[in-house]
Amino acid sequence: MNSSDHSDSRDGRDATATQPALPAPKETLLLEEHPHHEEDHDEGGAPDKGRRRKQSADAEKPGNKPPSNEPPKKDAHRSRGRFLILLLVLALALAVLFAFGLFARMHRGREQKETARTQEAAARTVQVVRPSKAPPIFDFGLPGSAEPLQQATLYARTNGYLKERLVDIGDRVTEGQLLARIEAPDVDAQLRQAQASLEQLRAAFQLARVNFDRQKKLLTEKVVSRQEYDQNEAAFNQANANQQAGEANVANLQAQKSFQEIRAPFDGVVTARFTDVGSLIAPGTSQSAPSLFTVAQTDILRVFVNVPQAYAVNIQAGQDVDITAAEYPKETFRGKVARSARALDPAARTERVEVQLSSENGRLLPGMYLGVNIKVQSADSVLIAPASTLVIRREGPRVATVTADKKIQYKLIELGRDFGTNVEVLKGLDGKESLVINPTDDLTDGEAVEPQEKKDDKKPEGARPPSDKEQKDDGKKEK
Repeated sequence: MNSSDHSDSRDGRDATATQPALPAPKETLLLEEHPHHEEDHDEGGAPDKGRRRKQSADAEKPGNKPPSNEPPKKDAHRSRGRFLILLLVLALALAVLFAFGLFARMHRGREQKETARTQEAAARTVQVVRPSKAPPIFDFGLPGSAEPLQQATLYARTNGYLKERLVDIGDRVTEGQLLARIEAPDVDAQLRQAQASLEQLRAAFQLARVNFDRQKKLLTEKVVSRQEYDQNEAAFNQANANQQAGEANVANLQAQKSFQEIRAPFDGVVTARFTDVGSLIAPGTSQSAPSLFTVAQTDILRVFVNVPQAYAVNIQAGQDVDITAAEYPKETFRGKVARSARALDPAARTERVEVQLSSENGRLLPGMYLGVNIKVQSADSVLIAPASTLVIRREGPRVATVTADKKIQYKLIELGRDFGTNVEVLKGLDGKESLVINPTDDLTDGEAVEPQEKKDDKKPEGARPPSDKEQKDDGKKEK
């Protein structure tokens, strides 16, 4: 080897040493770290080792640039296609949602129009009814509770022990009948002592009277002085007063002894008993001591009802009333108005009325809940209209009527008595009008409507389903 070659090679090595080292490509590093994978790629048809080494050598040469990491143009076209497909799917979904919302809105609007059309048609059709003349006599019902004609609660008037009880609840008693006997030894002893004292006072009175009579004769004969006569007269008067006091004391104790016997105040039934034999009895009233018996007269009952102001003026003493009881649904009992208060309760505007009736041999009992039907006379030329036709306004009650040309016309009326579902109309109607039932607030005066007569589905008065016995009798007749 000549010197020129050595110098050229040395100059080349120096130039290489002075050239900055470039980073090895990523593929070369991976191949160097994993040689086995490189062999596998060669077997699978990947580029061979020589070509890869040549690429690495070319990369190490000065002035050569590393390979670029930019994706190929084929991948860019593929990504752009996927993006367009996604935009197309989103646009299609938005179109479907928009079409669905538009359809629902159109359907809702169609339903609203149909509903409004139906409501307008319903508003044009109204139910009407004609007022009727009030019957000359009508009845109304009021609730009431049966009470005995007389009732008394018996108390003791003396101290002692119940010695004997002769009656119990449910027993019938007569006036003055002995019900119980109380034993009071202290009262008996006081009575005996008072009677003995009375005998002493009577003896002293007799002696004083004899002395006084004797002094009268001696005074006329002027045997005794006037002073002695006056003294004997005073002693006589004192003895007489003492005797009267003793008699009063005995009478008081005898009255207390009579209280040891409890007697019935009137004919009736013992409805309650609150004591037993041997019980300690103390005098008192309902506030301090318990009662002994309660006696009630139950052959005649009375029922108190509160009649409203509208009917109070028609109630007269002695008029007949019908009484009903839930225990006897097929029977009606007769009663009479015994008396009325002739004044109204200012709070409730009602009059208290007493009705009396027979207990029907004990079939009706005190405390039963009864229905009282009272018949009253109605005023002349009065119409009855359903309460559902009224329209209450500031100017007064009105009704909506339908004229001959099927238009609404409001009329002011004057009301009478209120019967609940019906009311009396005193003025404003002649009985030929067609009244609108339950008129709405939007029903205006002069509005055209289509009246529809309300059917009366009430049964005739007194109608009832046939009983089993009547059905059997009808079957026998048909046979």
